[in-house]
Amino acid sequence: CVGSNAQARTPGTGYTFVGHRTVNALSGQSGYHMALDGISLRKLPWEHLSTWMQHYLQQEEQVFAERAAAARMMVQKLVTAIERFKSDLGEYPRALDELLRRPARLQTKVGQWPYVSGDRIPLDSWGQPFQFLRPGVRNAQSFDLWSFHGNSRAPAVWIGNWEHR
Repeated sequence: CVGSNAQARTPGTGYTFVGHRTVNALSGQSGYHMALDGISLRKLPWEHLSTWMQHYLQQEEQVFAERAAAARMMVQKLVTAIERFKSDLGEYPRALDELLRRPARLQTKVGQWPYVSGDRIPLDSWGQPFQFLRPGVRNAQSFDLWSFHGNSRAPAVWIGNWEHR
């Protein structure tokens, strides 16, 4: 799928021609950047393909590691906001949106909204919404909060508020 590779959204991959269309490699928009998802075979450095691929894979690993670190940091910020919500109101939110606006069921309670700045809950580093489950499966006494880490089918790599075993 075009745009699913970590470098497909990374400016500076150096390839800017897609089919009969030129795209701005510095725009940072998803998809159609000439990363591994849509390589123009004419532009590959065939005489140095091994070196190019090694460099590409190193870049991809670095981009993915940076995204994972940012997701871990955001999970921690959201966990802190959820814990502040519980401390103020005596219960966990039913959904992450309750961190932004006082829900109707809590009109009489005193809280410190918003618990998260901005007009919406931030997306994870892969552009997906964070997942929230209360009570949690991994944290049965509280809640689970996680990012799919770009792969919703591989729970072992999800980034969440639990210890990996």
